[in-house]
Amino acid sequence: MLIYNTLTRRKEELVPREEGKVFIYACGPTVYNFIHIGNARTFLNFDVIRRYLEFSGYEVIFVQNITDVDDKIINQANAEGVEASEVAAKYTAAFEESMSALRVRPPTMAPKATEHVDGMIEMIGTLIDRGYAYSVDGDVYFEVRKFSDYGKLSGRSLEEMRAGERVDVDPRKRDPMDFALWKSAKPGEPSWESPWGAGRPGWHIECSVMSTKYLGYSFDIHGGAADLIFPHHENEIAQAEAATGKKPFVRIWMHGGLLNVDRQKMAKSLGNFTLLKDVLARYDVNAIRMLMLGTHYRKPLDFSNLALDEAKAKVGRIERSLLDAEWAVREEPVVEAVPDAGDTSLEKAVAGAESAFLGEMNDDFNTAGALGAIFDLVAALNVFIKDHSRTLLPYEAEQIRAAAKAIRELAGVLGLDLGSATEISFAASVEPESESALWKLLDLPEGTKARLEETQFALLKALADEHGVAADGDERLILALLDRRARSRDEKDWSTADHIRQRFAEIGLSLEDTPQGQRVVPRVPG
Repeated sequence: MLIYNTLTRRKEELVPREEGKVFIYACGPTVYNFIHIGNARTFLNFDVIRRYLEFSGYEVIFVQNITDVDDKIINQANAEGVEASEVAAKYTAAFEESMSALRVRPPTMAPKATEHVDGMIEMIGTLIDRGYAYSVDGDVYFEVRKFSDYGKLSGRSLEEMRAGERVDVDPRKRDPMDFALWKSAKPGEPSWESPWGAGRPGWHIECSVMSTKYLGYSFDIHGGAADLIFPHHENEIAQAEAATGKKPFVRIWMHGGLLNVDRQKMAKSLGNFTLLKDVLARYDVNAIRMLMLGTHYRKPLDFSNLALDEAKAKVGRIERSLLDAEWAVREEPVVEAVPDAGDTSLEKAVAGAESAFLGEMNDDFNTAGALGAIFDLVAALNVFIKDHSRTLLPYEAEQIRAAAKAIRELAGVLGLDLGSATEISFAASVEPESESALWKLLDLPEGTKARLEETQFALLKALADEHGVAADGDERLILALLDRRARSRDEKDWSTADHIRQRFAEIGLSLEDTPQGQRVVPRVPG
């Protein structure tokens, strides 16, 4: 398995510190507001990386912190007129709720910065003792010139950093690039007692302390978004390696591309952001994940409602194919003398797709390529079903079932939940019995809510009145209309038959003519 390492700027074979285990630390949220869809991309990427590692047989110890003390949290608390701890608690809960809705699994451990201040004070003291940090008026700074490897992650020298970064000029610093390890207390801010006076930790020291506490040194993977490479991750390395003298602090550094709007990074500071909770209110989680996974995690991703609509349509193509597969094998196939006789092309397509999927994911978690393998199998399944729509041998039916299962399982590795059977809800009012004629006709799995809204029922009722069809209830009305259409086809009254099909489409039902008779399925986007 190859993974691109930001530190070495090349792909490297994953060789875990401990056989069979992978230790990962990913920078979590600063909980001062609801996260936007750009933040969510990073968390989703690492969710997929974790899922695939576990699928590959590794035990994954995944730590993701919560930064619950920070300037942004303090500013938000002042704006809301509450304590900083209240802001942190509120948005931590909101973050966890959003992650659950996005189908991002919770980390193995989610340490909070405020619960590890003692460890931060201890590491800062060690850095001072080892000559890498100094105290000024209650503040403590890391002296970057003392750490000879400073800049090795970002690939920039101190001179380049000074020229390229806007840094607050503080005459107390020995170098403009020196960064805060400890900030002296200010009125109204949370603070802790320390050898340098009351104050709070700097942002960078938090992750150095929490990652090493739970994962030890030289753990396998540390990651986050690309905008954390400098200064956050650069500073983490400096702190951890200077405090211990052990190298490397982390074996592989992974960084995800940013999510852009009009080719500009999405950010709250720029005002061009869309909150994740608002996107979740409008789009199914499968569509959101499909959009994210369609671009390699290291590349930038352009976000728009149009892109989400296209992703939704892609999910719909898969769902429709799975519905077609269920329909194709609903009846007993014809029996032939040789058990494995028949077309074996789909079996080969399944094997090819599985091999391609593994190859793409083993090459730096190329989810875009992995999705391509799934869609190749969907296309092969569609062709196979079409070619065998009239006569299906038992072994061919087995291949259809196997292909549908493979599609669901491969998609599941990416966190796309297509269910054990495709669950499509196309209405909402009265739930039919699972053994009803309509239930069998629609060929939907037991437990699916297949119901009609009042407006849909009114349209069908008007259609029934127009064609002299009388029936009570959703199911009987649909069945009566299907019977009326069947008689129209027998009588070669194509105009009436087409009109009924068109009106069905208007309420979200696709009415199809197959060699086995009329088929009604919920309409799936795409």
